[in-house]
Amino acid sequence: MRPFSSCMLIAKLAEATGVPYLENLAKAAIAVIELLEKVKTNKNRVKELAESIVNTVNVIKSHPVVGREGEKIAEHLADTCSEMERCLGDIAEHLNNEIRRHRGIRGFLDANDFRDAIESYKRQIDDLKTDFVIQLILDSLQMQYDSAAENRNKTGAVPRDEIVIHIPIHHARFAMLLFV
Repeated sequence: MRPFSSCMLIAKLAEATGVPYLENLAKAAIAVIELLEKVKTNKNRVKELAESIVNTVNVIKSHPVVGREGEKIAEHLADTCSEMERCLGDIAEHLNNEIRRHRGIRGFLDANDFRDAIESYKRQIDDLKTDFVIQLILDSLQMQYDSAAENRNKTGAVPRDEIVIHIPIHHARFAMLLFV
């Protein structure tokens, strides 16, 4: 079994979902993974990059686009997919240049630069995934707030404008002594 076969299989499953922007993202991921298979140096880092790409595609694929906020979430999902596609296009272009350029002793000497580029791309992919997950959390919180406001309006409850925070005085005195 090839080392990248599981990554390739997951990307092909994402391609088969039928969602247009996710299909394009999966095709770009498959192209990059195929290029990563051709890399001769830094095999472990290259495999980590492939896994990071597939994990990000999997996170995006696993999020359902349903509910009242579905159109907004679908738009954000499409934006994330297009941004990830652009990033994968940059990676593919860089990999093509590296594969052509890294032959013989020169490839051995430039291995550190290539390793740094792989780390940079891995960080970019992870940042995209983190941004997507944060946006999902914020959307979920907004939907919860809207639902609570809707329930409050149905029951006729009046929202309180004040929040009371209770801090025991003896803890506050102890904390003040520490910082003085």
